[in-house]
Amino acid sequence: MLHDAARLAALDAAAVLDTPPEADFDRLSALAREALRASAGFVVLVGADRQFVKACATDGPNPAGLSHPLSHSLCQHALSDVVVIPDTRGDPAWADHLAVRELGIGAYLGVPITVGGGHVLGTVCATEPGPRAWTDHDVVILRGVAAAAAAALDLRAAARRLAEREAALVAVSREREAALVAVSREREAVFAAMHDVMFVLDREGTYVRVLPTAPELLYRPSAEVLGRRMHEVLPPAEAGACLAVVREALAAARPVAHDYVLAIPDAAGGPPRETHFHAVASPLDPDAGTVLWVARDVTAERVAAAERRAAEARLRAREATLDVIYNGATDLMFLMAVEDAPNAARAYRCASVNAAYHAATGLTDALLVGRTLEEIVPADHAVFLRAHYDAAVDGGTVLRYEERVPLDGTEVHVETTLTPVRDGDGRTTHLLGVARDVTARRAAEEAVRASEGRLRAMSAATPVGVFEADLAGGLRYVNPRACEIWALPEAAMLGDGWHERVHVHDLPDLLADWRAASEAGEEFARVYRLLLPAGRGAPTVRWVHGRSAPLRDEQGRVTGCVGTLEDVTERHTAETTQRRLTSILEAMPDVVAVSTPSGRIEYLNAAGRRLLGVAGGAERVRDAGLLVTAVQPQFAAGGERAGALAAAMVEGRWAGETTLRKGDGREIPVEQVVLAHRSDEGDVEYLSSILRDVTERKQTEATLKALSLVDDLTGLYNRRGFLALAEREWEAARAGGQGAVLCYLDLDGFKGVNDTHGHAEGDRALQAMAAVLRQAFRDADVVGRLGGDEFVAFARCGQGPSGAGGALENARATAARLQTRLHAALAESNLAAGRPYTLATSVGVALFDPAQATTLSALMVEADAALYDRKRARKRAA
Repeated sequence: MLHDAARLAALDAAAVLDTPPEADFDRLSALAREALRASAGFVVLVGADRQFVKACATDGPNPAGLSHPLSHSLCQHALSDVVVIPDTRGDPAWADHLAVRELGIGAYLGVPITVGGGHVLGTVCATEPGPRAWTDHDVVILRGVAAAAAAALDLRAAARRLAEREAALVAVSREREAALVAVSREREAVFAAMHDVMFVLDREGTYVRVLPTAPELLYRPSAEVLGRRMHEVLPPAEAGACLAVVREALAAARPVAHDYVLAIPDAAGGPPRETHFHAVASPLDPDAGTVLWVARDVTAERVAAAERRAAEARLRAREATLDVIYNGATDLMFLMAVEDAPNAARAYRCASVNAAYHAATGLTDALLVGRTLEEIVPADHAVFLRAHYDAAVDGGTVLRYEERVPLDGTEVHVETTLTPVRDGDGRTTHLLGVARDVTARRAAEEAVRASEGRLRAMSAATPVGVFEADLAGGLRYVNPRACEIWALPEAAMLGDGWHERVHVHDLPDLLADWRAASEAGEEFARVYRLLLPAGRGAPTVRWVHGRSAPLRDEQGRVTGCVGTLEDVTERHTAETTQRRLTSILEAMPDVVAVSTPSGRIEYLNAAGRRLLGVAGGAERVRDAGLLVTAVQPQFAAGGERAGALAAAMVEGRWAGETTLRKGDGREIPVEQVVLAHRSDEGDVEYLSSILRDVTERKQTEATLKALSLVDDLTGLYNRRGFLALAEREWEAARAGGQGAVLCYLDLDGFKGVNDTHGHAEGDRALQAMAAVLRQAFRDADVVGRLGGDEFVAFARCGQGPSGAGGALENARATAARLQTRLHAALAESNLAAGRPYTLATSVGVALFDPAQATTLSALMVEADAALYDRKRARKRAA
């Protein structure tokens, strides 16, 4: 299969070898690693003489984008079937393989990627540096990821075929070519993004699993979908169609495609977005009857196709109405044919004139059409007109000029606009002329100029920018403040010069909406961005609030607009920061609450509103009238935490374990931090709290005890129980960027207690030491007896100071406090017990810094070494 010509041709057609990283395949490699909890996940393409690592998810050096010879490839063996290698070094068939010896692969699981047509292009695989017993469930998961990778490669091939078909339409017209190229690029961008929704469904349409991809495209949040059937989530028609696709894929044992449309809720609270999806349902586990559902948002492609059809329809309508516009115009319009001849002067011959031209001049087609310029007008006038005609043709741009002409026995001002008309090769074949009587306008302009000086002086004194613009968006006037905001001189601002400062993403919509409002005679307002140069660094962003109102002539026609410009950068920055912080708080899984010093709850984030049963958004919290003492009775007078809030207001902070009464009346255990926030005068303005639900941890602790993971003698965790719970706490500290402390302890003189007073008294000494440890360490800390007189404790620190080294400093402070409490508890026990011996202990401490790579086992070794260094130092001192 490795050198199969059809397979290699399909690999070449996919055009994926030696390509840069892509988000689609990076997510799939990360999904393989996350789902299998493996050391590394790969997407690998296998050629005739090498393998190419398309994507890799790993904590170590990332080989993504590299090629390896087949001598170093395990993936070539997974092209025909799944390859499962639990221990490469212990298997004679693999121990000497170069991938094992040089690349350090200790365990390997690979599944082939089979694209449409049955060709295997590569593998999705997972590896470990040491041995691992891969399970059937691991294989099922990896098959699902391989199916998604195959779908991505098929979509990639489909995109290329679509681009080739669209390229064939280029010759239709330049205008249509531009539209088709834009659509093709847009589709390629959609395919390349691969921002897909992924579910695992069974044959009844039940959502077995919702993979963490593209949450913004989910019809309902994951928590509301998991465990429900499609008919409970989707609209009935779409649910029925999608369920039929799931069952067809399971019955045919092959991927099945399906297109559908859903109204996806807007995360910002706006109206739902109609979203088009192209989905592929691939069989995942035939025995379990499950499929992997991969759905891609193709709305942009659908909208682009609809817009292209609409543009073509508008073009046909415009061509059909050209003749009506030409002959229905009130301005004088004429069409002059441009005749270029070798070694001869260019000739201009009248092709047609409109009805208004006939009415104004009294000249018929017989006197005009087919005649040259020199045959129509006097020689001196023909020289004047030819100069302007030549300038329009040679310059290839619209040209305007004015002249005085006799019309109806009166000399009037006429403004003529010449527009070059080109053929498909870009050659100017005609000049379209539009002549307009501007006598009245010239008189009005003279009157306007008489007062323009006064208006300019007034606008120059205003603290906001002032401008005047035409309907095309060109500026005719700006005051000094507008130039200051734009950081451009007046000459650079006029006309279209102001465009170059406007952010490229804001300019098209700004101009389109502004022109539409001006032409409709409506006021307009918009906040948009300017990009100002900042020396050699990145451009400076400035936010501007622009307003405009239409200008009208005597007949009420809109001729332009006037407006103001205001720099609102500081205000916009503050509002943006506020929205970002609010979004972060709303997305947090922990409860965040803000209350007054008197205990009235003013704010709850989304997690808090759900737990306390407050319907609606954050603005509904005040109306709910919640009190801290109602939802946390332990803070009320006489409660077990009655002084905690007062302590927080004095010391600035309080932390501990409490309970929270939910909206349904049930109480859940929480870890809580209370912070006091003061005004500039030092008064406490409000209190903020962060509460984390520790129900699962409490349940885990109870389960550990139920599973006999507790030492029978002392009631502390035994070795297995300690390792299980401490590992979880260590993972939480690492993920949260928190410091931690691991203490290794033993009883000094324990052998002498056994030898002198007997083993029963030795047991009582161990029980007394366990009681001391319970008193010294917190409820949240994990304390255990490893065996004999050896004890161990793991304590996760709270959030300490931010910045480099903050977590380690917090761990040192926590270790010091714990040892102080331990010595106090020992002294209290020795004073009260009346034993014939004194309890004493040696302690070894290891500090966990989340910035350093380490393990729980390494911390235990470090603490054990510290313990024995302390004991040796004590013996030398004695």
